[in-house]
Amino acid sequence: GSAYVFERDITTGLWNQKQKLISIDGNEDDYFGWSVSVSGNILLIGSPNDDINGNIDQGSVYVFERDITTG
Repeated sequence: GSAYVFERDITTGLWNQKQKLISIDGNEDDYFGWSVSVSGNILLIGSPNDDINGNIDQGSVYVFERDITTG
């Protein structure tokens, strides 16, 4: 799975895709992007079937932080 970050252009009102986020260690059946939460510059993305240290479908939450300098 994947999650997409969009930003609204305040001049045109249009939404532009800024980033496509993926799990670097995930598999297709991990369901990365199943849940998403945003607060300020922090983005949490859930992957309920992620395998951790041999534990099948343990689940993970990935944390992304927006760099306000570079966007």
